[in-house]
Amino acid sequence: MKNYFYRIISIIAAAAFIIIPTLLLYGCGRGDKGDDSDSLADTSNADTDTTSADDKNESDVTHEKIAEAVFSAVQFTDELEALDGDVALAVYSLDGMVEADDMFAYAGTGALAEELVIVRCDDNAEEIINVFKEYRDKQKNVFESYNAGEVVKLNDAVIMKIGGYVIYCVSPDSDAVENELLLLTK
Repeated sequence: MKNYFYRIISIIAAAAFIIIPTLLLYGCGRGDKGDDSDSLADTSNADTDTTSADDKNESDVTHEKIAEAVFSAVQFTDELEALDGDVALAVYSLDGMVEADDMFAYAGTGALAEELVIVRCDDNAEEIINVFKEYRDKQKNVFESYNAGEVVKLNDAVIMKIGGYVIYCVSPDSDAVENELLLLTK
């Protein structure tokens, strides 16, 4: 009985450790910007190993086109909201690697693993990909004891480079996300 009690306390503490700081940081970075473009009801979750899709059309790829492609490819279970760039840098441990203006992140409540992160990068794409792989592995450890069903999504997370962007996406249908992203380069 004692071990069961400690296990429950550990699960609650782990969930609080992730959800509360994320929500607090998220709230600090938000201001009224006069529009509702931060709210995205349609979201998606995908996870595959690292893929690169550099192509002759890479200059045509923008973070807006990437986000639009992902949100049109998949219906996310969680409602994803845009995170402030500074908050995203902290959450995804990319502070010092990229500027806040180069971060485009969409996250849900934290109860589910679903999220989309788009990072504009120059020559440090592999380093950013490795950071996302580490982040995904940490998330898997958290969700194993908290919401094991989300581990499947994390195992299938899309981590790929397209043009001058690295994308990390956890969604219900990683194949659809990856296919839609690859279409951007054709």
